[in-house]
Amino acid sequence: MFAAGDYVVYGCKGIHRVTGITTLNIDGVSKDKKYYVMQPFQKPEGSVYVPVDAPNVNMRLIMTEAEAKDFIRTIADIEILDIQNNKQRDETYKACIKSCEPAELMRVIKTLYKKREEREAAGKKLTLTDLHYMEEAENILYEELGIIEKQFPSSSWTPLKRKVFKLETNPLLSYIYSYMLVRGYFLC
Repeated sequence: MFAAGDYVVYGCKGIHRVTGITTLNIDGVSKDKKYYVMQPFQKPEGSVYVPVDAPNVNMRLIMTEAEAKDFIRTIADIEILDIQNNKQRDETYKACIKSCEPAELMRVIKTLYKKREEREAAGKKLTLTDLHYMEEAENILYEELGIIEKQFPSSSWTPLKRKVFKLETNPLLSYIYSYMLVRGYFLC
């Protein structure tokens, strides 16, 4: 069970902060049923109500600082998806994003980054569908990493980022790092 103040990744909806637990006074809804009251990180004026006991809701606490640092160290080892069938690839992207798992989100990002490089070499752009999946995965994952860094500001992040992202030698990791800096997810 989550508590007020917890930051959670809520399916493909992004990062939310749990503000409390309540019941709803709505016709047709059990007065005993409890709901998390959550505030979307990107829209702090909004509220989302999610049943506490919903079995199909994919929600998890954001990573701890140690988990985030371990994850960042593994980015280079995360393999891309190699699915030739368009329909299967779309379904796999959706499943990876819905999973909320950092490695699965990064798998989508790395796959589409590579695909974008290949298409650009051929004078083409990513399709709008692929661009949508890439942005969705990036927004969820990078927002989570940015929140973690802001919650645990320490000098250990900067050397870790420089070491892991190997900015001079790895274009994908350089892209990820730049994306996060521009969006304000990293403190400098």
